[in-house]
Amino acid sequence: MRKEELLEILSDWNFWAKEIDTGFKRDDYINKLIPLITETNQIVCIAGIRRSGKSTIIRQLAKELGGDTSTLIVNFEDERFIQRDLKLLRDIYDTYLEKVKPTKKPFIFLDEVQNVPEWERFARGVHERKEAKIIISGSSSKLLSAELATLLTGRNITFFAYPLSFKEFLKFKGLPVATELEILAKRVEIKRALDEYMEYGGFPEVALSTEKKRILLGYFDTIITKDTIERFNIRERGKIKTLSKFYLTNIASPVSFHKVSSFLNIPHATVDRFSEYLQTACLVFFITKFSFSMKEQEKA
Repeated sequence: MRKEELLEILSDWNFWAKEIDTGFKRDDYINKLIPLITETNQIVCIAGIRRSGKSTIIRQLAKELGGDTSTLIVNFEDERFIQRDLKLLRDIYDTYLEKVKPTKKPFIFLDEVQNVPEWERFARGVHERKEAKIIISGSSSKLLSAELATLLTGRNITFFAYPLSFKEFLKFKGLPVATELEILAKRVEIKRALDEYMEYGGFPEVALSTEKKRILLGYFDTIITKDTIERFNIRERGKIKTLSKFYLTNIASPVSFHKVSSFLNIPHATVDRFSEYLQTACLVFFITKFSFSMKEQEKA
């Protein structure tokens, strides 16, 4: 892509010549992430499920860190980036340095970076040359893994971003509470909000919408399609959808891959592999059954 085209796309996401809506302030995250970015010599990774608010957190971080030419936000979900590869990353960086001309060490935010093959090489190179502070985000639990630490040679700190907590949800709905007396005074409204939160969760867009089920179904389809089927080239689409629906209707229940395999009539190896994919997409998380026996843990 030509530099002029890249600059036009980047201008839409950055604070260089305009104000950008940064949304509902996620203070708990901002207060924890700013010191990690400014006081450590680490690449900061923000992981979490799609639509949990990672992009909003990134915009808020960029604004807190100056909100000017010293910050670069790149959203790799932008459909105008036709070919997402290492060359695109380098072209974006060169365009930013040449056209925007930051006057101090910049903060580079790479949003949904899992869409770019070999992005680790770019991040590691810029970091090692001390050219910029790198902050990345992605809808993949791989950003939490030892594999990522190996790729970045241990130069990363990973932070997990969740949908709204109930405390945040109350503020989001215009029901902030700070004292026990406020809780008592608003107990009816809080109980109603809790019922909604328990049924639909804390996704920010869903919290403000009257079409909650439709939006959640859209999230589910996007996560299954983009973050599992397309990312891992899955041919057995029906099986992974069946498995994911089984897990989502059995939240917080003990599961055994062997029993799931028998119940759904899906091969054990496929259940094992697809379960890992669903966890990578942050759709589900598995907790190993506790036992003093490693053998019993492995069998669970």
